Amino acid sequence: MLLTSISCKKSFYTDANVNPNAPNSVPSSTLLTSVEVSLGYTQGGAGSQFTSLFTQQTFGAQRQAQAYYEYILTPADPEYLWDQMYTDVMENDYTLMNQAKASNQNEYYGIANVIMAYSLQVSVDMWGKMPYSTALQGAANIQPTYDNDQTLYGTILTLIETGETALENSSRGNLVPTTDDVMYGGSEANWIQFAEAIKARIYIHQCKHGNVAYEDSAVAAVTRSGALSGGFVNAVINFGSSSTNNGPWYQFNNQRGGYINFAPTTLIDSMIAMNDPRDSIFADVVASSPTYGALGAYYGNSTSPVEFITTEELDLIMAEANVRLGNAAVAQAAYTAAITNNMNKLGVPTAEASAYLTGPEAILPATAAAAIHQIGLQQWIVLYLNPEAWVSFRRNGSPALQPVAGSEVVRRMIYPNSEVTLNAANCPAATMYLPQLFWDN
Repeated sequence: MLLTSISCKKSFYTDANVNPNAPNSVPSSTLLTSVEVSLGYTQGGAGSQFTSLFTQQTFGAQRQAQAYYEYILTPADPEYLWDQMYTDVMENDYTLMNQAKASNQNEYYGIANVIMAYSLQVSVDMWGKMPYSTALQGAANIQPTYDNDQTLYGTILTLIETGETALENSSRGNLVPTTDDVMYGGSEANWIQFAEAIKARIYIHQCKHGNVAYEDSAVAAVTRSGALSGGFVNAVINFGSSSTNNGPWYQFNNQRGGYINFAPTTLIDSMIAMNDPRDSIFADVVASSPTYGALGAYYGNSTSPVEFITTEELDLIMAEANVRLGNAAVAQAAYTAAITNNMNKLGVPTAEASAYLTGPEAILPATAAAAIHQIGLQQWIVLYLNPEAWVSFRRNGSPALQPVAGSEVVRRMIYPNSEVTLNAANCPAATMYLPQLFWDN
């Protein structure tokens, strides 16, 4: 009778069918860690592999990498990158945004908005038009429309403003991040500075044809980021030494060693010609060494960081903006700071750093065009393995890369097969060259 009584309760069957391994909701703390690590793995994995081949920072030695290096891509190739960015990063971050807002978790809500802004910026600068305003709805809308890339830049700025407002709220909310925030440990100040750094990128991207308003805004954003006073904490994701927590480049080189080489490359050859001491930190450049061509320890170890935005990138934004504004002395100071900060971070010996900083590559030319070209060369170096290096090349035409195939270097990522086939009514027609992104026209 007892068994019958229990089995006849209305909730018996529903309770019995609850899967504890598939919860209906995930705590904000768990979501935040997952989103941050996924973003690091996505950018530092497929995002870095594609763009470093396009900018000739690396060399495609065989198989898929050789094809990508020669600009041979099909819609199947960027599928993994697209899926990771949308599902692992932005969809989960969108969930975090909504539940944090509904639960009065102001700090989580602010961080989630800043992460969405950065994720969207990286994605837009790869593809151009993207689904966002009607996307991330799950089964409610499996064929989202595409937003214009220039409109999405406005969306990114709105996300940043929303995030900063939440982070500046005197009430942090009923739950606050600590160690689950693997980037900044729950520091509102650091997240606000990162938000300002994203703004600086957004503004400098739109200066290709000269626009004083954007140049001034870039300078103001860099200043607010704290980079000029040494107060900016680099936005990075650090990985671990356990096999399940290794960095993306370390995993790739262990699993697909020989697909991509790191020397000799156009970048490394250029650095050797400029007597740049960072070449041997990026890759093993000694031909007699058994590891010749391998990725160096700073970027290639299991615990190596994936860098989103660093102090030296912000220094170079400051330098470029001031060259465009005609402030030569300010530009030179920022340019010198960028090289110094990068070499210090990488551990370049003091004597070697000093020798480089007194050489011709450390002095900006007098003419604006030549100075911007030289800043572009430093961005190519400082942004090693960072997709932002591809943006810098497209904006300033520096370095003057010779196309591996065809008439020009790839200027955009093609859309993945899932969008071409399942969202054909909305997916724009595009190649690896056209249409160019709005800031690239």
